[in-house]
Amino acid sequence: MEVLKQLIEEYNSEYRSHLNSHLEFYKNLESIEEVLKYAPSGEDYSPYKKHKHQWRVSVQAIESTRQNLLNIKAQILRSTKFDDILKQVKKASVIGFGKLASYDTALRIGAFMNIFPEVVYLHCGTKDGARNIGLGYNKEFIAKEELPEPLKVFEPYEVEAFFCVEKDKLRQIS
Repeated sequence: MEVLKQLIEEYNSEYRSHLNSHLEFYKNLESIEEVLKYAPSGEDYSPYKKHKHQWRVSVQAIESTRQNLLNIKAQILRSTKFDDILKQVKKASVIGFGKLASYDTALRIGAFMNIFPEVVYLHCGTKDGARNIGLGYNKEFIAKEELPEPLKVFEPYEVEAFFCVEKDKLRQIS
């Protein structure tokens, strides 16, 4: 448990504020159109610069997904839960715009709408982090109640980021 607490401290000091300021950018945008303009690429205060999670996603996949999202903005705005937003983003996603890009895009849209995940979604590095800490990685998500006590102070989207960032170091725990 001591290693986990150290990793949480490291995450808090090096990464947590960056994630929350990134989401704050989206929360403060003027309109859903503006959010959908930036969310698929992860642009924020650095316009025309893709978020590092989206660096492998082609410009064409981002642009096509962006246009598809704009076409369904009314359905997105009717969402009342994060899972609803995520389903809309997945529906709008084209080949090459994968699970991580879809999740990140939904999280940015959710920040604008003040709708956040209620569970920890597992994909890519997050799945590795869950596996390395000894949690069920072979499912789509982990409920907050299933998390070790020290992680329960985080919101589920923060645990998702924590698992991804600290995935290799979490091997020390299991």
